Amino acid sequence: MEKINVVLVVLNPNALGQTLERLNSANANLIAIVADNGNSQLLNLGVQKVPFIPFSAVQRLLDAGKNFVWLISGSEGNIGDLWKFKKFLMNCGIPEANIVNFELMYTLEWLANLRYVEKYGADFFATGISYTEVGLDLRYVPHARGKGVNLSGSNQDLRQGYLTAKYVFEHVKPGTIKFVLIGLAPYSFRYSNA
Repeated sequence: MEKINVVLVVLNPNALGQTLERLNSANANLIAIVADNGNSQLLNLGVQKVPFIPFSAVQRLLDAGKNFVWLISGSEGNIGDLWKFKKFLMNCGIPEANIVNFELMYTLEWLANLRYVEKYGADFFATGISYTEVGLDLRYVPHARGKGVNLSGSNQDLRQGYLTAKYVFEHVKPGTIKFVLIGLAPYSFRYSNA
């Protein structure tokens, strides 16, 4: 399998270590890391040395980066920052399909809920952003008989919600899911990948 050329954009420099841990280096060829504290030096990542550049120097990547996948992460829970940087990249000619929300949104509770659905099935499940994650009380969903699972999470965009739903439908007995709740906010369609 050919590696994908990736530029990692870390909006919160404190999240750099956590973000790098999530990057699958077997599938990704890390071209550069862009962060507020980038110093235009090479960052030593084991056997690989990667340019670590500040936002002020991102322009030099944009010309060559139209074919790179841009992973945006570390927004300190403010999905608006992700959307703004995505819009900036698109205005600079980066195709929307090459810009990915790489924000960590999965918690141990989310993973446990997903494993529950895989093992025991469900009548319904929910996806969506943090409003759905903390605001949905499954006990009040009419006719649900209590067999529902909340798979929403902070910073989950429509693409991630779709992929979650696709995964669930691929791993449960056909016909057992009766409905899906999709938690949206007014800005949900602004930052989602097509």
